[in-house]
Amino acid sequence: MGITERWHPQDIKYQEGLAYLTNRRFIQAVEHLQGLIIQRLFELAKANIAGTGYKLHQHISSAISRRSAAIQTALKKYNQLAIIQTPPQEVLDFSKVASYAWLSEFDLLKHSRHHILEKPWVSKGNREVANNFFKIQRAHEEVQRLNVEVTWLSAWVDHEDVHLKSTFESLAESDPVLSREISHMYEERKRVNDVHRRRIHALYELSGYSGLKGMEMRGVDNDSSGDIDEMMEDLRGTRSIKADEDDALCDEADCLHACII
Repeated sequence: MGITERWHPQDIKYQEGLAYLTNRRFIQAVEHLQGLIIQRLFELAKANIAGTGYKLHQHISSAISRRSAAIQTALKKYNQLAIIQTPPQEVLDFSKVASYAWLSEFDLLKHSRHHILEKPWVSKGNREVANNFFKIQRAHEEVQRLNVEVTWLSAWVDHEDVHLKSTFESLAESDPVLSREISHMYEERKRVNDVHRRRIHALYELSGYSGLKGMEMRGVDNDSSGDIDEMMEDLRGTRSIKADEDDALCDEADCLHACII
């Protein structure tokens, strides 16, 4: 094999190889422990799913018990290797490992062979900054999209009112019955569209609105301060929904009332 000199414990190559083997065994112990913990999380989640039968519950409980014993054995090996690392790694106890509820809580991942501990996103502050940055980017995109949809909605409510009104007026002499029905529909739709107009006008009054303002408040109360307040409450999720605001909710409330009686 062409080996002319054997390594001795004092050789640099020997020490590097020993450090690699020690770290490799530690990485394998970490990955084995992670796999057992993840399996335990999935089994716990399955045990809490509604509709799981009694026999399956018993089977899952037995598997969780066996998994706990396996985790304790793997954890013991992990702790033995953790203290001889350079630098020494954190020693874990079973109560801490068993309390993990989400995969994101596994700080063990930072000890993998990919040197994740050195990555910028390991810092919690960096991750929060990145998340906020992407949220802001998506918010700007959503603003551009909403500017288009607000204009579409404004044009739609105007077109619908004009179309229904011209239709029942044109049928007033030739077909008064149908004209009357369309007139009732027009009055109902106009009340709904007027709500849309007030909300759109409230959007126009927001300081951050950057879209076109092409709608006129014809025949609608121009006081939008209350609509702006309601809109902001909707965005914050603090405004309660009244049953009479939506026909479907009204029907649902009636059915519920009938069941109670």
